[in-house]
Amino acid sequence: MGIVFGPVPSRRYGVSLGLDIVPLKTCTFSCVYCEVGRTTNMTIDRQPFVLKEDMAGELKEVIQVKGVKPDYITFAGSGEPTLNSEIGRMIKYIKRNYPDYPVVVLTNGSLLWMKEVREELLDADIVEASLDTVVEEEYKKLNRPHRDILLSLYIAGLFEFRKVYKGRFIIEVLFAKGINDTEENISRLGEVLKRLEPDGVHLNTVVRPPAEKGIEPVDEAFLGKVKERLGRNVEVSTVFHGTKTGFENIRDNILKALIIRPMSREDMQQGFNIGEEELDEYLKDLRKRGLIEEVEFGGKKYFQGIRYKGNIS
Repeated sequence: MGIVFGPVPSRRYGVSLGLDIVPLKTCTFSCVYCEVGRTTNMTIDRQPFVLKEDMAGELKEVIQVKGVKPDYITFAGSGEPTLNSEIGRMIKYIKRNYPDYPVVVLTNGSLLWMKEVREELLDADIVEASLDTVVEEEYKKLNRPHRDILLSLYIAGLFEFRKVYKGRFIIEVLFAKGINDTEENISRLGEVLKRLEPDGVHLNTVVRPPAEKGIEPVDEAFLGKVKERLGRNVEVSTVFHGTKTGFENIRDNILKALIIRPMSREDMQQGFNIGEEELDEYLKDLRKRGLIEEVEFGGKKYFQGIRYKGNIS
């Protein structure tokens, strides 16, 4: 299993070197909008899916041997990273050995009601947790959670984490048209966020091919209005604003990134610091070998790894 992937362009964190520490698609949710596909292993049982020592070996190869210098090191990828019981040890290792790179954990936040999970994330520089809706019916339809993760438990975990975490705590809200873009959700969400007092709120929508057909994005005007209503520290994060970072063995790393999530040509050119002609050569080779395919979403073309396709059909 490849643990380190990228660096890839992130809409929120520039050029990010990803750490994928759970098997594809192991998660506590099965969100209808997920760009990785449907959840095939729905669980709340934490396991050492990837050991800290294995992660450390791959990270050393990429940073020290290949000389990659990302903006951030980010726990993300094939599923919910906090399901890996080694994540606390991994974060401590990175902070000790690569202190120049901020550590980000992108989580759906669904396990923060567990004390051990809250404690294991304390050394991260940034924790970004999801909270798409505070309306029960929308939660079940949009996030499709594990049966044991009640909405009240989920939200309570966010508040408990906020009490103890000293890093930058961000809430991401992803809106899907016709599901959680309701007046009820926006109003109640505003009340919850006011009490939670996160360091920032990122508003997002569906920008890559989702797990389920018929899931559509809201428009920019809607996100702008929500931003105005939710107020301070709220931003719309749907555009990449990163710097370019080179990476050796680009073709293989493009494939690894496309297995994790679909990417456009622009994403790949920016993330891998390559021109259009060079990218075309890599994509032509990968398509010839039957490893990637082209899909369309929202009038825009994306490439995805074939392994990705197997998890949404």
